[in-house]
Amino acid sequence: MAKKLHKPHDAFIKNLLSHPESASAFLEQALSPALFRQCILEKLVQINTSYTTPDLDEVVSDIILKVPLEGQKDEVTISVLVEHKSNVDHLTCIQLLTYIANGYNLQKTQKQRFSVIVPVLYYHGRGNWKFRPLHQLFKNIPDSLLPYIPSFQIEMLQIQSLTREHIHSIAEAKLRATFMVQKGMHDQLVAIKDYVRVIDALGPYEKGNFLHSFFVYVLNIVNFDKPKLIEITSQLTKEMRTKSMTLYDELIAEGKEEGIAIGIERGIEQGIERGIEKGIERGIEKGIEKGREQGRQQGSTESKYEFARKLIQRNMPLADICELTGLTEEQVKSIMA
Repeated sequence: MAKKLHKPHDAFIKNLLSHPESASAFLEQALSPALFRQCILEKLVQINTSYTTPDLDEVVSDIILKVPLEGQKDEVTISVLVEHKSNVDHLTCIQLLTYIANGYNLQKTQKQRFSVIVPVLYYHGRGNWKFRPLHQLFKNIPDSLLPYIPSFQIEMLQIQSLTREHIHSIAEAKLRATFMVQKGMHDQLVAIKDYVRVIDALGPYEKGNFLHSFFVYVLNIVNFDKPKLIEITSQLTKEMRTKSMTLYDELIAEGKEEGIAIGIERGIEQGIERGIEKGIERGIEKGIEKGREQGRQQGSTESKYEFARKLIQRNMPLADICELTGLTEEQVKSIMA
């Protein structure tokens, strides 16, 4: 099976929304009709920035779109937040509060004109997700406290809430194909049935990089092994069948190369760790040995001094004491003092 990307949705959705026609069709599905009608779609652009923070990176990734509105001087910032969680999280309102605040703070620090941030939560998980605003986290609070709770509006696009009839009615082929795959990604039988129809629909885009990106995406979210892929691509044209299998083999090769590279890297890391562990163990052993030797030396010296004291008490001559104990004259005299 093809290699799994850490966040396979991120790169693909960013690629998808980099196509103006796809981004416009996406906003038509995601925004309220009133806001969408105001957007001057001919001037829609994707901005290479992010409002996420390190603690949010594992939760969402964002794609920032800027679009001017009819009759307005300023643009609106539309943040498409791709949700990484597979389960519904009713505390997302807290994460979005952090996200929106960080977005405005970046606008301030970068000395930009303030632009209203419209968050679009793009969810492709199994469950039906009804977003809970912040004030719903509190129970039985008096109306006098409501003004102290931050309130903000979001747009939400849930793939599983879209009917297949609605998805098939979307005119833009790339977005329609994406929604079809995401709709069936949790059921392999459905995904297999849709695959041929999706690839056929994308035939006009095979000369660009979108088909390659789409194919990589499909193989990362649906578990197609090679025999199954051969079976289902038999219904495609020869050209598209060959392209599908070629891309599959390339991904397998890339996965093997990545696996070897990761194996080497991990082997080096483990070797260093083991080397450090062995070094520590050997250092401890050496320390113990040295301590023992110092102890023996110190014990031996102390015994010589004690023996010398006894000989001094018996009025033994200095030369004889030095000869018997191995101490120098200075050492013996220091004991006599």
